[in-house]
Amino acid sequence: MASNQKLIKTAAAAIKQLKAETDELRSKVAVYERVQSIVSGLHESGSIASEDIFSITEKLASKMPEELDVIEKAIELQGPGNSDFTFGKLSERHQDDGSIDPLTKMLLEEY
Repeated sequence: MASNQKLIKTAAAAIKQLKAETDELRSKVAVYERVQSIVSGLHESGSIASEDIFSITEKLASKMPEELDVIEKAIELQGPGNSDFTFGKLSERHQDDGSIDPLTKMLLEEY
């Protein structure tokens, strides 16, 4: 009788572990499918080059679901009809955060 209890406990522990592993793998597959959809859409719209697909897929696969939500929303806002839409523009002026030495600062100001 004691060996049956031990066997049942061992089987229950194995089932719990397998369920946890299955849930984790399903989550990873869902993220990968989502990333694949994002990258595919970006490639089809011409936003990314073919040679960048793997590196971008790898970067996106490590993102949290909330971050993927933001990326998808940004792509949606960009949309095919909004080719003129930009999220911002980087300033061409050099920003002084106090870490630039005086000589470099002077050279940059003359630029």
